[in-house]
Amino acid sequence: MNTATRVSGIAGALSALLLCLPAQYSLYAAWLVVTCAAISAGVPAPAPGSRWGPIYRAINVVALNVGWAANRLRDANSPAESDTAPPA
Repeated sequence: MNTATRVSGIAGALSALLLCLPAQYSLYAAWLVVTCAAISAGVPAPAPGSRWGPIYRAINVVALNVGWAANRLRDANSPAESDTAPPA
């Protein structure tokens, strides 16, 4: 599955979830995503095995930092940053 298909699928799922919310709460849901994105962009990832790891991972999921996002949480067993590159 290529990246454009994944992105459109995520955007469609997010749109469907926002449509399920009452109109008065959709702004709060959008602010939650924006706030989590700002937190994940400004806070460095915790060390592998840290107790903050699951919390940081949850914030990244809400912030939609998936795939090749530079600030996604990496597993302890994943290769070094220089070893990974987006597919051509």
